[in-house]
Amino acid sequence: MRLEIFKDFQLIDMIYSYESFEHTRKFADCGEFSLILNNFIDINILSPNNIILVDNIPYIIENIHRYKNANKTIETEVTGRSLKAILDRRVITNFTLNTNITYEQQIYKLIQDNYINPSDNNKKVDFIKNANLKNISLKPTQEISFENKYLLDLIIDICKLCNLGFNIKYLPEPRQMVFEVLEGNDLTNDVVFSEQFNNITDLEIYNQTKDYKNICYYKDNENINVIGTGTGLNRREEIVSGDISEAINLLENKKEALSIECSVLSNEQFKYKIDWNLGDVVLIEDKGLNVFIEKRIIEIKETINENHYIELVFGDKILNIYEKLGRKLYGRS
Repeated sequence: MRLEIFKDFQLIDMIYSYESFEHTRKFADCGEFSLILNNFIDINILSPNNIILVDNIPYIIENIHRYKNANKTIETEVTGRSLKAILDRRVITNFTLNTNITYEQQIYKLIQDNYINPSDNNKKVDFIKNANLKNISLKPTQEISFENKYLLDLIIDICKLCNLGFNIKYLPEPRQMVFEVLEGNDLTNDVVFSEQFNNITDLEIYNQTKDYKNICYYKDNENINVIGTGTGLNRREEIVSGDISEAINLLENKKEALSIECSVLSNEQFKYKIDWNLGDVVLIEDKGLNVFIEKRIIEIKETINENHYIELVFGDKILNIYEKLGRKLYGRS
């Protein structure tokens, strides 16, 4: 697969040969990539802040690591995140969800106020735009206040509440980065992933309840308040030192999680990016594992070396220890 390298919206090089390229797209989060090269290339081409465009999916270069392997060959590892990562260059001191305005409108307003038309002109970025509204009608059912967050994390938290996603398109012509809110399509009547249909393999199911909490106590002024539902032995309590937004975030991160992961097999029946894509809700079926469930595709990981592998994550992603550490490194809870 060809990798196109851009700087300031100008194509400066294309890479066809590499040891491996791995990238992960995430529906309501920020994806990442890793590129390993063992052939000589001008390192200036892979400078931080340059863009790698793969099949129209943009990633921003953040880290470069050069080293000698066991065979004394010089290798270069280039890593970074999806273009969504630019959203963590702004911080939000205070934001309250408005119950009279849709989630979509409020997310776009955050981009408007922090990049497109900010009160502080030093924050303005002329080439960042909002996509047209899709008129997604979902509205918050209660006012929720957030304090002292990176804009990226705030949008991720809001998307968790409304089950929406987001993306930033990179358009060399007309030299724009376009932010958009994503809803995904309901394809449960059209697309089935099943080993019986020979379009997936290595199906794994994770059902985690150890950390599950359904009640959270939090402090509002000097009063102790509670959010959530649960009674009797099924009531699982937690307490936070912060406000309602921290309580909601905790319950979201500690809900009962059902995650399904698998590898996709090449199949003419359901084609990636034609019949299904990131964010779509599909049907997963496996009679042997007694699985027959509708789930959203929340992650797509592609690994390209001598072969091309596609792995999917459906539903609630359960973080492993390395992902938890990564969130801490990026200052995220």
